[in-house]
Amino acid sequence: MATHTDIFLIVVLIIAGLVIGSFLGMLSYRWPRAIFGTLPVTSSAKRSYCPECGSTLRFQYLFPVLSYIFCRGSATCCGAKISPRYFFIELSTSVSFVIAGLLTPYSHYLYWLPIICLLILMVTIDLEFLIVPNLLLILSIMWVSTMSVALETPQPAVSAITSGIIGFMLLKGSALMANKLSGKNTLGLADPYVMAIASAHFTYEQIPYLLLGTSLWGICLYVFFASFFGKTRIPLVPAIILSQLSCMMVFY
Repeated sequence: MATHTDIFLIVVLIIAGLVIGSFLGMLSYRWPRAIFGTLPVTSSAKRSYCPECGSTLRFQYLFPVLSYIFCRGSATCCGAKISPRYFFIELSTSVSFVIAGLLTPYSHYLYWLPIICLLILMVTIDLEFLIVPNLLLILSIMWVSTMSVALETPQPAVSAITSGIIGFMLLKGSALMANKLSGKNTLGLADPYVMAIASAHFTYEQIPYLLLGTSLWGICLYVFFASFFGKTRIPLVPAIILSQLSCMMVFY
């Protein structure tokens, strides 16, 4: 039976997830556009604004998830459709925070909540732009490495680093073989590093299952995007992260 403390914790995690998810949605929109030079100079320091007409959004339209529902997915300033990406980023961040809060001890929140944010940023940016910013990769690798030493989370440092290297090499080696057979590049530059980050959460015996899950999720995502959006080129990072989550549900 849930105690008052448990209920309070869940409420706090839900609210924190929604607020931080709203920030991640803004960051995933502005960061890659700043990299490609398609973000207006004035937008980088501007409050939340409508990407269609540029109007600054009023306070009552900035509530995560609720504003999207009440506005029925349309901007009140110009009537343009609001991308559902914001809704799903906010909701997935909040749900992920709650799951992490329920399944991990308090002492491990310091690790899991930031890594959840970093992984969500990777997935959302890679889905839209087929890139993962270098700084995002560096921050993720540094965070996993530091916490594996400080808290032995996700696992002790030696095991985490060893698993990360094995995951990196296996994916890189598989990609090189696929490149020779197909005659074209089949792997993004960031993919082996994301695989290393995911692999650091598992023992070396479990990494083959992570790779198998990545392949299966990759096929599912390919079929989904090809069928509904006509896209035949899809990023691998979402498949890696989905495989990581699936393996965590089995092995943790």
